[in-house]
Amino acid sequence: MRVSTALGIGGLLVVLAGCQSVNTAPANSGTASRSTTPDAFAGTNTAPSAAAPSEEKKPTLSQALAEAPVDDPSLKPLAQKYAQAEAALKAHPNDPNAKKAYVNAAYNYAHTIEYVSDKLEPVIKYRAALLLYRRALAVDPTNAPSEREKDQIEAIYRTMPGGIPQE
Repeated sequence: MRVSTALGIGGLLVVLAGCQSVNTAPANSGTASRSTTPDAFAGTNTAPSAAAPSEEKKPTLSQALAEAPVDDPSLKPLAQKYAQAEAALKAHPNDPNAKKAYVNAAYNYAHTIEYVSDKLEPVIKYRAALLLYRRALAVDPTNAPSEREKDQIEAIYRTMPGGIPQE
Protein backbone atom coordinates (compact mmCIF):
# COMPACT_ATOMS: atom_id res chain seq x y z
CA MET A 1 0.00 0.00 0.00
CA ARG A 2 2.79 2.45 0.88
CA VAL A 3 4.67 1.70 -2.32
CA SER A 4 1.61 2.35 -4.47
CA THR A 5 0.91 5.56 -2.55
CA ALA A 6 4.49 6.72 -3.00
CA LEU A 7 4.35 5.91 -6.70
CA GLY A 8 1.03 7.73 -7.03
CA ILE A 9 2.36 10.81 -5.25
CA GLY A 10 5.56 10.75 -7.30
CA GLY A 11 3.60 10.46 -10.53
CA LEU A 12 1.30 13.27 -9.45
CA LEU A 13 4.31 15.50 -8.72
CA VAL A 14 5.76 14.85 -12.15
CA VAL A 15 2.46 15.49 -13.91
CA LEU A 16 1.61 18.60 -11.91
CA ALA A 17 5.09 19.96 -12.55
CA GLY A 18 4.26 19.64 -16.22
CA CYS A 19 1.16 21.81 -15.66
CA GLN A 20 3.34 24.81 -15.00
CA SER A 21 5.85 24.47 -17.82
CA VAL A 22 5.77 26.44 -21.06
CA ASN A 23 5.33 24.23 -24.11
CA THR A 24 7.59 25.09 -27.03
CA ALA A 25 8.08 23.55 -30.42
CA PRO A 26 10.70 20.77 -30.59
CA ALA A 27 14.08 21.72 -32.00
CA ASN A 28 14.29 21.57 -35.81
CA SER A 29 10.52 21.42 -36.09
CA GLY A 30 8.57 23.71 -38.36
CA THR A 31 5.32 23.42 -36.42
CA ALA A 32 4.24 25.18 -33.27
CA SER A 33 3.36 23.02 -30.30
CA ARG A 34 0.12 23.27 -28.39
CA SER A 35 0.41 26.10 -25.91
CA THR A 36 -1.32 26.44 -22.58
CA THR A 37 -2.93 29.78 -23.45
CA PRO A 38 -6.71 30.24 -23.38
CA ASP A 39 -6.74 29.43 -27.11
CA ALA A 40 -5.11 26.09 -26.37
CA PHE A 41 -7.71 25.48 -23.66
CA ALA A 42 -10.42 26.01 -26.26
CA GLY A 43 -8.80 23.33 -28.40
CA THR A 44 -7.01 25.44 -31.01
CA ASN A 45 -3.32 25.27 -31.78
CA THR A 46 -1.49 28.55 -31.47
CA ALA A 47 2.06 29.70 -30.93
CA PRO A 48 3.04 30.06 -27.27
CA SER A 49 2.21 33.44 -25.78
CA ALA A 50 4.87 35.87 -24.65
CA ALA A 51 3.44 35.81 -21.12
CA ALA A 52 5.42 34.22 -18.36
CA PRO A 53 4.13 30.80 -17.19
CA SER A 54 2.70 32.25 -13.98
CA GLU A 55 0.79 34.87 -16.02
CA GLU A 56 -0.82 32.37 -18.40
CA LYS A 57 -4.57 32.07 -18.18
CA LYS A 58 -5.58 28.80 -16.56
CA PRO A 59 -9.12 27.43 -16.52
CA THR A 60 -11.07 27.88 -13.32
CA LEU A 61 -11.86 24.77 -11.33
CA SER A 62 -15.44 24.84 -12.63
CA GLN A 63 -14.27 25.20 -16.23
CA ALA A 64 -11.92 22.26 -15.76
CA LEU A 65 -14.74 20.14 -14.34
CA ALA A 66 -17.00 21.03 -17.26
CA GLU A 67 -14.21 20.23 -19.74
CA ALA A 68 -13.29 16.82 -18.27
CA PRO A 69 -16.15 14.71 -19.74
CA VAL A 70 -15.78 16.55 -23.07
CA ASP A 71 -12.09 15.66 -23.32
CA ASP A 72 -12.61 12.11 -22.03
CA PRO A 73 -16.03 10.70 -23.01
CA SER A 74 -15.50 7.69 -20.72
CA LEU A 75 -16.18 10.08 -17.80
CA LYS A 76 -19.72 10.89 -18.96
CA PRO A 77 -21.43 8.13 -16.90
CA LEU A 78 -19.68 9.35 -13.74
CA ALA A 79 -20.57 12.96 -14.57
CA GLN A 80 -24.22 11.91 -14.93
CA LYS A 81 -24.15 9.99 -11.64
CA TYR A 82 -22.63 13.01 -9.93
CA ALA A 83 -25.26 15.33 -11.44
CA GLN A 84 -28.05 13.00 -10.28
CA ALA A 85 -26.62 12.85 -6.76
CA GLU A 86 -26.27 16.64 -6.74
CA ALA A 87 -29.92 17.05 -7.80
CA ALA A 88 -31.07 14.59 -5.13
CA LEU A 89 -29.08 16.47 -2.48
CA LYS A 90 -30.59 19.79 -3.57
CA ALA A 91 -34.07 18.25 -3.38
CA HIS A 92 -33.43 16.70 0.06
CA PRO A 93 -30.56 18.59 1.72
CA ASN A 94 -31.11 17.00 5.14
CA ASP A 95 -31.40 13.40 3.96
CA PRO A 96 -28.35 11.45 5.19
CA ASN A 97 -28.68 8.97 2.31
CA ALA A 98 -28.66 11.80 -0.24
CA LYS A 99 -25.58 13.28 1.44
CA LYS A 100 -23.78 9.94 1.44
CA ALA A 101 -24.67 9.29 -2.21
CA TYR A 102 -23.44 12.77 -3.18
CA VAL A 103 -20.13 12.43 -1.34
CA ASN A 104 -19.55 8.99 -2.85
CA ALA A 105 -20.40 10.20 -6.36
CA ALA A 106 -18.14 13.25 -6.02
CA TYR A 107 -15.24 11.19 -4.65
CA ASN A 108 -15.57 8.43 -7.26
CA TYR A 109 -15.76 10.96 -10.11
CA ALA A 110 -12.76 12.91 -8.77
CA HIS A 111 -10.70 9.78 -8.19
CA THR A 112 -11.39 8.53 -11.70
CA ILE A 113 -10.48 11.90 -13.20
CA GLU A 114 -7.27 12.03 -11.18
CA TYR A 115 -6.02 8.46 -11.45
CA VAL A 116 -7.79 6.63 -14.27
CA SER A 117 -8.33 9.10 -17.10
CA ASP A 118 -5.37 9.28 -19.45
CA LYS A 119 -7.01 11.65 -21.96
CA LEU A 120 -7.07 14.78 -19.81
CA GLU A 121 -4.39 17.43 -19.72
CA PRO A 122 -2.94 17.83 -16.21
CA VAL A 123 -4.31 21.36 -15.85
CA ILE A 124 -7.83 19.98 -16.38
CA LYS A 125 -7.34 16.74 -14.47
CA TYR A 126 -6.09 18.14 -11.18
CA ARG A 127 -8.26 21.25 -11.08
CA ALA A 128 -11.43 19.22 -11.73
CA ALA A 129 -10.49 16.61 -9.13
CA LEU A 130 -9.64 19.30 -6.56
CA LEU A 131 -13.04 20.93 -7.02
CA LEU A 132 -14.88 17.62 -6.61
CA TYR A 133 -12.92 16.70 -3.46
CA ARG A 134 -13.74 20.13 -2.02
CA ARG A 135 -17.43 19.70 -2.86
CA ALA A 136 -17.50 16.30 -1.17
CA LEU A 137 -15.88 17.81 1.92
CA ALA A 138 -18.39 20.67 1.96
CA VAL A 139 -21.13 18.08 2.50
CA ASP A 140 -19.11 15.72 4.73
CA PRO A 141 -16.04 17.39 6.29
CA THR A 142 -15.06 14.05 7.87
CA ASN A 143 -14.68 12.18 4.56
CA ALA A 144 -11.08 10.98 4.97
CA PRO A 145 -10.41 9.86 1.36
CA SER A 146 -11.52 13.23 -0.06
CA GLU A 147 -9.52 15.11 2.58
CA ARG A 148 -6.39 13.07 1.86
CA GLU A 149 -6.61 13.59 -1.91
CA LYS A 150 -7.44 17.31 -1.59
CA ASP A 151 -4.50 17.84 0.75
CA GLN A 152 -2.17 15.98 -1.61
CA ILE A 153 -3.14 18.10 -4.63
CA GLU A 154 -2.99 21.33 -2.63
CA ALA A 155 0.44 20.44 -1.21
CA ILE A 156 1.80 20.05 -4.72
CA TYR A 157 0.18 23.26 -5.95
CA ARG A 158 1.77 25.13 -2.99
CA THR A 159 5.18 24.41 -4.49
CA MET A 160 4.22 25.81 -7.89
CA PRO A 161 4.02 29.38 -9.17
CA GLY A 162 0.52 30.70 -8.71
CA GLY A 163 -0.16 28.59 -5.63
CA ILE A 164 -3.36 26.70 -4.92
CA PRO A 165 -6.15 27.44 -7.41
CA GLN A 166 -9.27 28.74 -5.69
CA GLU A 167 -11.78 29.30 -8.49
